[in-house]
Amino acid sequence: MTGLSRLRVQGPGIRAQIAVLLVAVLALGYTTITLVSVQLGERLLLPEVEQSAEITAQSLSRQVENALELGIPLRELVGVEEVFRERLEDSKAFAGITLRSTDEGSPFELGTGRVETFETAASAPVRLEGEQLAEILVTVDEAFAQRLIRDLWINLGIILLITVLVGLELYSLIFGRRMAASLDGLESRLQALARGDLRPHPPVPGEDESDRGTPGYFVSRIDAELARLHHRHRELRQRIRQDSQVAARLNRLAESFGLGARLEAGADRAQALRPPLFLFMFAHEMTRPFLPAHVEHLAVGLDWISPQFAVSLTLGLFMAVVAVLQIPLSLLTARWGRKPSFLLGAAVAVVGYGLGALAPGFLSFSLAYALVAVGFALVFAASQGFIIDRTEGRSRTLGMTVMVGAIMVAALCGPPLGGLLSDRLGAVWAFWVIACLTLLSFLLCHVGLPRDEGRQAAADAQRPKTRGRWRRLLGAPVYMALLIGCALPAKLVLSALCFYLVPVHLLSIGASEAEIGRLQMIYPVATVLLVPVFSRLASRGNRALPYVVGGQLLTGLAMLFVLGGTQELALALVLLVFGIAQAMLITPQASLVGQLVSAGGDRLDEDAAYGLYRLVERSGSAIGPVLAGLLLVTSGFAPTVLVLGAISAVGGLAFLAVRLMSS
Repeated sequence: MTGLSRLRVQGPGIRAQIAVLLVAVLALGYTTITLVSVQLGERLLLPEVEQSAEITAQSLSRQVENALELGIPLRELVGVEEVFRERLEDSKAFAGITLRSTDEGSPFELGTGRVETFETAASAPVRLEGEQLAEILVTVDEAFAQRLIRDLWINLGIILLITVLVGLELYSLIFGRRMAASLDGLESRLQALARGDLRPHPPVPGEDESDRGTPGYFVSRIDAELARLHHRHRELRQRIRQDSQVAARLNRLAESFGLGARLEAGADRAQALRPPLFLFMFAHEMTRPFLPAHVEHLAVGLDWISPQFAVSLTLGLFMAVVAVLQIPLSLLTARWGRKPSFLLGAAVAVVGYGLGALAPGFLSFSLAYALVAVGFALVFAASQGFIIDRTEGRSRTLGMTVMVGAIMVAALCGPPLGGLLSDRLGAVWAFWVIACLTLLSFLLCHVGLPRDEGRQAAADAQRPKTRGRWRRLLGAPVYMALLIGCALPAKLVLSALCFYLVPVHLLSIGASEAEIGRLQMIYPVATVLLVPVFSRLASRGNRALPYVVGGQLLTGLAMLFVLGGTQELALALVLLVFGIAQAMLITPQASLVGQLVSAGGDRLDEDAAYGLYRLVERSGSAIGPVLAGLLLVTSGFAPTVLVLGAISAVGGLAFLAVRLMSS
């Protein structure tokens, strides 16, 4: 016993070592490709710009010659500056375009843009009947090539990050599901032993006890030793029942090391969900940078709605469909089975994305995107139920981290890649790519997700107990305060700020879809890095309350950064602090729902409680874009952001007050 209590796992865990090795291999290969790509881009960029300037100069020269052939004098040409200005807008590489007379006796110059500090890249003569009267000069912005190379480095770096993260998310596919499960099981056991935690662990699916040297072999050896230790502890307790002092010592040992504890479902049993869920959410997150611009384009020319408000309605409809379906699907997926429900949701989403790519107008696209919402709701409810079925007790918070982690990493990887795809291929082709990725998530679920564990029988057995479940849930004051004060504002602010306000505001100040995607990475970067940290802190002693309330208050403080301006730097700070706040409350909030249900005993139904919780969350997501759209039109960007911060802070304080009064 003493030796086990002093055991320490040296260095990083097994999965961390594999992750470092995988990152090193991917980074080495991709860095080589990046260096070659940048060098090739630098060699090809300047000649390409010069050729474009030459073509532009010749084209404008012919237009001026056509006007001169009609008998219009050079000095009386009309609309020259407007034409030059349109060409400058079409090509950001050009700094200025000038029409300059070559007659020294009668000098004449007409142009637009800046020409004095930039190098002339191309010129073309303007002739009339063989005599040169003027020339067209096209000058190039010297900083343009530097900006292109900088953007190339940034985009390649983002793709490297996405490649590494996707590789880590899908590592179970790379090493095989059984091998990955065995490695995770071995690491969790070694970490528990290092903490002096001798509680039994759930079996690793498919572990191989016969092949010496494999992770499954060591897992089975550890489990056998723990079982022997627990059996020995029970024998000792039975022998010394009459000796109260020795019994007290055994009880203290049991409390310190978890001896005699019952077997709890561990969070590692939920790991099989992560690859298909990550890929599904990754595909969906790719729509975020270009969806507002695409909807605005489809809504241009409509008399009954403005393009900006059309965006909020499309997003609001999506969130409303997801919200309405949360409760029925939370219950139906238990009856249908989590895996079949996931497969059905992914298939429906594939159809929705395909119809969205084909949609010719605003209404048809909004209906297609609502169909995507049906698939999204099915996948989300099935994933949540999958984790609930396979975790309990202290492992519930860590199990929820599996789901939240997949969603957050997808939110980090999806937007920048979606912005790049839309910039290069257009929104329609980006939707087809997203449909293909969603189909791949369907295949991963079909191949990798285990079958349900007798959930139908459990659901049928519990059905008589769930009569009046909604009345009991609505009558639980602390539970309802958590939903209204924290769950609803958290998703309201998230959907209003990240999905609507930030991309729409950036579009209005001239940012490209790729730039929008890069800025939208800030929020998920903070959450991906910090969600596991806060989840583990909150799981120690089930101390979820301070993290939930603290996250709500920190959200309110984050919105104050817009008082210093609404340019990209201020928005970056808002998204960074908001990401930290969300990381504080995401999994503790979901875990707190389970704790409140457990505290209510048989009075509260867990599936119904989580269904209502997700309904309120998604209702906030549906309200957020519509509320932000109305406030944006009437009050402006900064006041709208401040109102969102106030909603979050007031909701957190209200929940805390109800909790304190009920204790």
